[in-house]
Amino acid sequence: MESCSQKKRLKDKFKATKKELNIDPTLWEALAKNRPAWRRAVTKEAKTYEQQRLQAAKTKRAARKARHNCNPTPQATAPPWPCPLCNRDFRARIGLISHLRTH
Repeated sequence: MESCSQKKRLKDKFKATKKELNIDPTLWEALAKNRPAWRRAVTKEAKTYEQQRLQAAKTKRAARKARHNCNPTPQATAPPWPCPLCNRDFRARIGLISHLRTH
């Protein structure tokens, strides 16, 4: 639930959950009268939904990782940051900034 949106009523949450599980909200009462059939339907659709959710998360993660590693820069080829006062080379800019505070 997002913090900036309105809170949903319990009835609306049930309806959204049934839509995610591919259970027709208009027919769920008739299906719920037959308890074993209802449990089978909910269990089957929950497994399907979870598999689809995991696959979407894996795809999203793979795309994010592929985008991140498209041009990796090795540390050895990174340009050094020389100190203008003592000509000491630093591998990271933050190291140079910390060093300059001591001068």
